[in-house]
Amino acid sequence: MVATSPDIGLIHLGRAEANGSTSVQGEDGDYLHHSDHLDVLVRDDLPGGVRVISQLLQHHQAAETAILKHVEKPHERIAVIDLHV
Repeated sequence: MVATSPDIGLIHLGRAEANGSTSVQGEDGDYLHHSDHLDVLVRDDLPGGVRVISQLLQHHQAAETAILKHVEKPHERIAVIDLHV
């Protein structure tokens, strides 16, 4: 996957895959959408990839609880860039 950004130019991210979502059962018995899961393989430029992902999350008005983390142990979290500052 290749992404472009006016701030950082062309980035070779690798690939992205949607791999599921989570629903929870509400008090009335109906299922409510809870979260989506997306795997993104970033190659070569982790800071640039995180910036593009942060822009995407902001554009789609993702919840403030959205997190990024490494897939390999110890699964450290990666800070989402606050683009409002």
